[in-house]
Amino acid sequence: MLAIGLRILIGLEIVLYATLAVRFVDASPFLVGLIAVSALLAVRFSLTLLTYAFAWKYQSPAPPLGPARTLRMIAAEWGAFIANFVVVSPFEKLWMGPDRLRPSVERPPLLLVHGYGCSRAAWWWLRHRLEAQGWVVATINLEPIYTDIEHYVGPLAQRIDTVLAETGAVRLILVGHSMGAIVASLYAGVRPERIARLANLEGFGLWVSAPGETPDRFDTWLKQIRDDNSSFRHYARREDFATRMCRDNPRLTAERAAFIAKHATLPVDDGFAFAGDPRHRWINPVLYPLDEAKACWRRVTAPTLWVAGRDSVLMKPFAANPDDYRARMGCFAKVREVLIDDCGHNPHHDQPEQLAARLGEFFAE
Repeated sequence: MLAIGLRILIGLEIVLYATLAVRFVDASPFLVGLIAVSALLAVRFSLTLLTYAFAWKYQSPAPPLGPARTLRMIAAEWGAFIANFVVVSPFEKLWMGPDRLRPSVERPPLLLVHGYGCSRAAWWWLRHRLEAQGWVVATINLEPIYTDIEHYVGPLAQRIDTVLAETGAVRLILVGHSMGAIVASLYAGVRPERIARLANLEGFGLWVSAPGETPDRFDTWLKQIRDDNSSFRHYARREDFATRMCRDNPRLTAERAAFIAKHATLPVDDGFAFAGDPRHRWINPVLYPLDEAKACWRRVTAPTLWVAGRDSVLMKPFAANPDDYRARMGCFAKVREVLIDDCGHNPHHDQPEQLAARLGEFFAE
């Protein structure tokens, strides 16, 4: 539907600009077409400048980029605007097909598993660059939207079966973030012979709730179902979403926030919203079975990279209970811990270069 709407909009714009050119300029058909296309590009450049003017007013506390980098970023955003909304999205089927799976026998394919409240779009940046390095990269959307974490193991298993069948590989490398890493780790223990390597990005398991909390958790869950306030905040522009991200995460540069906002939002009636399902934020009435998860982790035979951000919200509670943290990590037989400096819960957002380097080293071992 979005692709059709964009094609109609572009067509109407071209007709409008061409009509104005014919009316006010005595020009050949070629020049009329050139004027129409130039006007289309100029309007989008003006929109880009306008959005950056608002972004400057509500800029994040991150250090300023400086004039040269700011101009480069504006030019890059304008180019991305044109590429996304004039070239790619209107003709999505020509550009953005499914995962590009092909035979991969010499080295295993990769499967990227997104985290809580996200979708496969969270991996767009990393997927593109891994493919540029010659890796066969697959992704997955964890569905159904609202269920216990353990229930995602089934859809993941089906996706792994498909990836292995289409690539001819015997094993693959699993890379999971947060909830996706929890799911990936469970599978790696259930089917250890199918996993060559496991990269666990901040997926160390949930906190253990006391059994006495169960009635209140169920009560809250039933109220959430009844009220069904399942919507994310809407933003008039993607740039507003990027500004909010920078305010919530000072480590996130404006350039990265703009990139994430472009690929992690969807058009809605009054602007844009995060491309995830807000029901992921509902409370889970079922207590997290940590002992059962540990039993699966102990069966993981693949080398495991345990990646944590030093400033992650997950690491702060563990700092008060380091024995619990070490006990969880110690369940993996071949584990290596990597702590990333100046990094929160999302290393692929906060420090993508460091993460890419660490993953590259791990894959090459």
